[in-house]
Amino acid sequence: MLVVSETQDQANKHVQAIASYLERIGIGRDVNTYGNSKGWRLDLLRADNGFNVLAFGLDAGARGVKLDEFRPDIIVPDDIDGLHDTLVTTAKKIETLTRTVFPAGSPDCAYLFVQNRILEFGVMSQLADGTAEFLLDREPISEEPAILGLRVELELQEDGQRLYRIVEGEPTWAGQNLEVCERDINDFGLAAFKTEKQHEVQGAQGVFFKTGELRTIAPEDVPPLISVCLAGDLAATEGGGNHTALALMGLAANKTYYLLAMIRGQWGSEKVRAVIDIACAYYRPMFPKWKLHLPQDPGQAGKDQKTQMGRRYASQSAVIESVSGKKAARATGLAEEVNKGNVYLVEQDLPECFAPYMEDLTWIRWHMGLREEMRKFREDEQHDADDQVDAESDAFNELTTKKQGRAY
Repeated sequence: MLVVSETQDQANKHVQAIASYLERIGIGRDVNTYGNSKGWRLDLLRADNGFNVLAFGLDAGARGVKLDEFRPDIIVPDDIDGLHDTLVTTAKKIETLTRTVFPAGSPDCAYLFVQNRILEFGVMSQLADGTAEFLLDREPISEEPAILGLRVELELQEDGQRLYRIVEGEPTWAGQNLEVCERDINDFGLAAFKTEKQHEVQGAQGVFFKTGELRTIAPEDVPPLISVCLAGDLAATEGGGNHTALALMGLAANKTYYLLAMIRGQWGSEKVRAVIDIACAYYRPMFPKWKLHLPQDPGQAGKDQKTQMGRRYASQSAVIESVSGKKAARATGLAEEVNKGNVYLVEQDLPECFAPYMEDLTWIRWHMGLREEMRKFREDEQHDADDQVDAESDAFNELTTKKQGRAY
């Protein structure tokens, strides 16, 4: 058995728990002809009944998992996801699992994946929601929340303190009744409880945007759009620093909004213009009722930039204007519609024409990176990135603002 965890230390602890159990039920250590143990260490157990356990940490970089001539015939990934994993971190873990760990198994190898869903796009979440492109013949994932039908309310106490009270719900385990769960909610917070105990990871960490209300839709199900806007949040830093983001959003007659694409990268000014050109050439023929919205930098340089871009994109019905004020204020209208469930993410990859400009796998499933940024977006701007939110907000604001002389 190969026990695989995020770190070698985590994997070793699982193996030691197995060692304690084997000793408790009377299974001894395998010894050689000289009476010495073949292996009973932090990371390796070799029992006298032929059972072997090896620990493997994804951070250790070890490649050899054979014991003598034997390959693992059961692989147990446990504690793979980390609380602060990014999309890139998760992608690297999946790469190690699928290229190093899983191919090391025997021809009849079985896999037992043990992990709570703690991240919206973590390894376990991808297995649970069917988006994982590995272990495709897996059994259906079984998830059991701590409380079925959970509903809580904030209750004002006599001392002025506000505490959560569970007003509806049925516990699934006698050892974790409603009283225990209620205490847990008040001890480590409702959002953390929903993530850790209820497996509700989609948008669970949202503050400004309730990303759990972001709906997805297939391209063929998008209704006719009465207007479409490509809006950009521009930077000019090749391979580092800030990102440029271009958001393509459409508005339907029933006042629902459809984010059709998010194009993002760290490009110099020439590549930024090239990507905008490609986007205009590719998308405008699809959407005659089109608007291009680009930001103008403040100051004289911004005025010169506006003149240059105005000439370059005169045929694109371009709107070039300065953007000011707090980012949260710009995003307020978008957040209201997201939180009401009126914004859809169209599940389609970017076309291949953008591939030469993309730096990682996020362009293939761009909505994953966008959800992560929106989930972390904060009104006090204490977040790591906001270029996609800025571009999306400007597209939304352009679609919803009636301005003279702006025929779509």
